Amino acid sequence: MSPVDFVADQSAAQAVQAKLIENRTELPSVHKFGGSSLQSASAINRVVDIIIANTQAKDLIILSAMGKTTDMLFELVNKTLSAGALADVCVIRAYQQQIITDLLPATTAKALIEELNADLQRIDFLLSHAESQETPFNPADVICYGELWSTRVVSSVLRARGVDCQRVDSRDFIYVADPLHDNGHCGIEDTVIDWQKSHQAFARWSEEFGGKLSVISGYIATDSQGDTTTLGRNGSDFSATIVAKLINAGMVYLWTDVNGVFSADPNRFNNTKVIPLLGLNEANALANLGTPVFHEKTLKPLQDANIPIRIRNSQQVQEQNSGTLILTQPVKWPGAKTIALKQSVCLFSIKWHDSSKHETLSQKLQQLLVGLQISNYCWLNENTTLNFCVAEQDQTQVAKLLTRKQVGEGCQFSVNKDLSIISLVGYELLQHGEHLAAFFSLLQQSQKGILLYHYDQNGAISAVVNDSHPVQLVSAIHSAIFANPNDDKGAVLQRSGIGLVLTGFGNIGKKLCDILSSRLSLINEKAKHQLRVVAISNSKHYIFEPAGIDLSRAAELLAASDKATKDIERDLQLLSDTQLAVIDVTSSPLVTQQYQTHFAQGRHIVSASKLGHTLPLAEFEQLRELSQSNNCRWLGNVTCGAGLPIQQSIEELCLAGDKIKVIEGVFSGTLSWLLNSYDGKGSFFDVVAKAKALGLTEPDPREDLSGQDVQRKLLILARTMGLKLDLAQIELTPLLPLDFLELSVQAYADSRDEIDAYMKEKWQQANGQGLKLCYSGELVFNEMAGKICLQEASVGLSFRDANDPLVNIAPADNIAVIRSQWHDINPLIIRGPGAGIEVTAAGIVSDLVKLAQ
Repeated sequence: MSPVDFVADQSAAQAVQAKLIENRTELPSVHKFGGSSLQSASAINRVVDIIIANTQAKDLIILSAMGKTTDMLFELVNKTLSAGALADVCVIRAYQQQIITDLLPATTAKALIEELNADLQRIDFLLSHAESQETPFNPADVICYGELWSTRVVSSVLRARGVDCQRVDSRDFIYVADPLHDNGHCGIEDTVIDWQKSHQAFARWSEEFGGKLSVISGYIATDSQGDTTTLGRNGSDFSATIVAKLINAGMVYLWTDVNGVFSADPNRFNNTKVIPLLGLNEANALANLGTPVFHEKTLKPLQDANIPIRIRNSQQVQEQNSGTLILTQPVKWPGAKTIALKQSVCLFSIKWHDSSKHETLSQKLQQLLVGLQISNYCWLNENTTLNFCVAEQDQTQVAKLLTRKQVGEGCQFSVNKDLSIISLVGYELLQHGEHLAAFFSLLQQSQKGILLYHYDQNGAISAVVNDSHPVQLVSAIHSAIFANPNDDKGAVLQRSGIGLVLTGFGNIGKKLCDILSSRLSLINEKAKHQLRVVAISNSKHYIFEPAGIDLSRAAELLAASDKATKDIERDLQLLSDTQLAVIDVTSSPLVTQQYQTHFAQGRHIVSASKLGHTLPLAEFEQLRELSQSNNCRWLGNVTCGAGLPIQQSIEELCLAGDKIKVIEGVFSGTLSWLLNSYDGKGSFFDVVAKAKALGLTEPDPREDLSGQDVQRKLLILARTMGLKLDLAQIELTPLLPLDFLELSVQAYADSRDEIDAYMKEKWQQANGQGLKLCYSGELVFNEMAGKICLQEASVGLSFRDANDPLVNIAPADNIAVIRSQWHDINPLIIRGPGAGIEVTAAGIVSDLVKLAQ
């Protein structure tokens, strides 16, 4: 199938979908929502909107626990019953209580919080008596509360919005035939549903309560002993397909945080497409390859029930975003539908000395792997050699298995590590030579060692390659098979992209996200390099989305994240095949210390922070040389003059051959405002206090009054011209004498009268000469032997004529006056807002536009 065929076949797929939906609309549907769809009050409101818009009275809603609740409950169970566990209970209570109070009216919220507290008391009792009970402690008795709390909250919100619904405990009709493991989790082979007992219980429940919208707990069930158990990983998805089989549903909707199944992992590859239609066999192939989208046990109940599954995004529910439909019968769509990549695997190759026992011992080994919940991939049993892959973390355990007498006697094995599995998935793949040719050809051209080829009867061809990070190879295969050469406008789709990493999420970071949220698509329309924000961090946490973060929800997503900022590099390494640009809007020296690492890895840097640009000369030059040697751009136009194009203008003049004579200007918006607002009559101390109240100063205004910020900005301008200058070489006279600035905070406050008298004297001196106060910086150059040399660099208070451009500016404005060989009589003047959240964020956007060109 050619790329054009891929697009054309989507219309045929839509026709199949329409017919299917028409035939099954009379049957109830099952809708399942995962923890990520329920992680906050706003997320739950979105889920309730979806339920109201997409369900009928007879439908069934399956819910996971909210956010990371199940993980928190597991941690609570696993910890010793100590102060640490008590702290975990407090975290759980605070999280649940906050969601309840944010969602519900006070009276309803109060009742639910009382029930929550009773549940937590019960949990405390179970844990505190875990070792003293006559019967063994059952962790599932604690773990189950995550789903019970979800159903209680969501059903309450639905009723508050006028929806008649009932809350249902899945333990009433999902029964497991065999006892599970002590930890409350189980693998697929351990989860044997007692279908007869479940059908009987469900029929009784349905007869009494059916026909009403039901909100049902996922993940939990009742075992053969009548005790609570869980259904293991992906247990809520499993609950949904179990319930769908019990009720003979028309459709199962798995609402998640992705748009469906893609032609490749959208978090790692560009220009991926949602696959509108899959067969259950292809979904099983993906499950067997370890894809996180499916689990084999989720699909099992539907294999003989003829119930389709649709995967949809709970965060994007537009009509055109219909997700992926999975039919129980094979879908006749020739060629590959998706590419799967599994990294960090190792390959076992095993031989038994007694070849007559080869088949028996292979089967026994597979049973042991299943019992220990060790997933295996590309199982290939040929002649007298057994080959299979496992995740690297399972290598030691598998090696130990092979020392057991029941499987390892007379066994010889080898292990290849640091491998990956690249798989093409498509039911009729073998009938489409073009895709196979591209797959095999690119594998061979890559010169990676191919250790094994494997064909899965469900429709997957896999290659085990000797490379732990074959992302570029997979990207090339994906482009060869799936990418259209042109988009609808005839523009090339395969434009390179730059992932943006925003470091700092204070006022400027938030404003930058606001601007990019509305402007990024317009910037990308004309850009050579497509920009997307892949990570945002504050001092504690970060969010990571390689396909691009939804910037309109950045604050919400970051607030809900539990990813520690110290671990961000681990995720950024997943994008080693993508250009990255780090945007530094912090004032943290720790972030500046990372510049060397970023440049060494080929990452661009856009700085709002002045710290990197004002490092000691040797360190600054080392960084600059490192950036240039790695073809990295280091942009920082906002470090002097916020959004004003001061540095850009200086660079352009120097590159064009102009000879700059003088650069002078007002480079502090704070000091500009202070001296514009001070009239020599009132208290200067009060003017500073007002500026602080307006957010115009640093938390300690003496940092502004010291003039050091202006000194740093002047250094940045000098270095923009290529001058080898250090901060100490710029003469600095603070606005206030150091005698005031070096006092303690209280002593400084007690000196207000002396400060007022000092500034009044300066104002009177200037006013007596018909002049005005101006705090400015100045660089003066002369030419020696045809070379421009620095003659003077100074920062301080000066008296200026009323007609001087430096005092004819609005409060908080900056101005730069550049006199050069070309701009002598009429100097180049750049004037405008030199401080403020909006202009600084806009200046960063200007740097990003340059980066994208």
